[in-house]
Amino acid sequence: MKTMHAIFSATVLWSVLLIGGTLLLGCDQPSSGDEEKPMHEQHDHDHNGDHDHNGDHDHDHEANGDHVHGHQHGENEVIQLTEEQVRSGGIRWGKPSRQPVGRSVDVTGVLDLPPESRYLISAPIDGILFKVGKHIPGSTIRRGQVIAYIKNPQIAEWQGQYLEYRARIDFLEKELQRLQALYKTDRGMLRELQRTEMELASTRSALQSVQKKLQYLGIDGQTIQESNIRYSVPIRSEKHAEVITSHLSEGMPVQQGDVLLETISDPHVHLELDVPESQIHLVKKGQKIIYSLTTEPDEYYTAEVELISKGSDRHRRTVRVHGHLTGERPAIFTRATVSARIILDDQTADALPEDAIVRKDEQWFVYLTDGKRKNGMYHFIPEPIRLLNEKPGGEAIVSFFEPLDDSMYVVLSGSFFLKVVEKSGELEHSH
Repeated sequence: MKTMHAIFSATVLWSVLLIGGTLLLGCDQPSSGDEEKPMHEQHDHDHNGDHDHNGDHDHDHEANGDHVHGHQHGENEVIQLTEEQVRSGGIRWGKPSRQPVGRSVDVTGVLDLPPESRYLISAPIDGILFKVGKHIPGSTIRRGQVIAYIKNPQIAEWQGQYLEYRARIDFLEKELQRLQALYKTDRGMLRELQRTEMELASTRSALQSVQKKLQYLGIDGQTIQESNIRYSVPIRSEKHAEVITSHLSEGMPVQQGDVLLETISDPHVHLELDVPESQIHLVKKGQKIIYSLTTEPDEYYTAEVELISKGSDRHRRTVRVHGHLTGERPAIFTRATVSARIILDDQTADALPEDAIVRKDEQWFVYLTDGKRKNGMYHFIPEPIRLLNEKPGGEAIVSFFEPLDDSMYVVLSGSFFLKVVEKSGELEHSH
């Protein structure tokens, strides 16, 4: 197990100076039946959300002289601290969490979105952006919402062409009618009639082409008149989506197809894990997954096996397993690599954060308390434990030599502070 506590001489000196005059204060204070206010709120340690959180473990009690732990401890083992000292030492207590300790399969994979969830908003034409909206990652955009405007003289040119073609078609249609009437009495008009028919067809084709370009930009050709020709168009979102990345800037030149906003329309993030063929028979739907991003290896999240592929990667000899995320999710929606552990059975054991555990005389210890004040003092007792191994989440799997009483809590942070206090007390008794 990695080094669990860094001992700094400055911290020790500060702790000794802070505590030296008050270590045995609780032993000298007279008993009082007056109630005292409870200290700051304490919370249970619950990595998996399996424990109940107690809003306040502190209770005022009459002095009764009992030890805070059911086992027999010598008087010199009981550490007594005031509420101020507890706060100064950063002491917090709670219950151990339960962590899986059964068989598991370690794999790698990616955290990603399905392709249909991604939605990119791109520039419809070369141009300059203006009237850019404020679209930051995490913000939402509505279907049809304008995200920016783009300007390009060609937009006005296409509208002019549309009006020109439409006028030419009107003329050619009338000319064709005139020639058809003349052709009935003058067969010599055939060539002129055919030329007009070809020109009319070509002009209609050109009109349709420019009309499609305008429709792509969101301009209805039927509304175009000489008085309302414009050189800019709005860029709108076609979906309700959440922004992941924005590439928008006022006055920015862009080319057709440049991505302006990266969004997600359905934030169904999932895990895609690659399990070796030799171990895929162990993986079942519903099994728990513990994973972390390779960029944030100390942050752990949970998922469960949802789908197991029927095929395999012949080159890598792996099978793809789809995981459904549960609980808290990382703040990421783009493709990211992960390290994961698939838990094959539901065996669990007590787990504590590293800050809860100290080493004394070749033995691992934690500190216990009932969270109650007696005569204005909180009582803490060292308790030996077995340290088994570490598990994902920065925790250690432990076992107690005797079952932990329901009324007792384990110090989850501030154990090193208590160790310094205890050591200082031993020095006091030795003089």
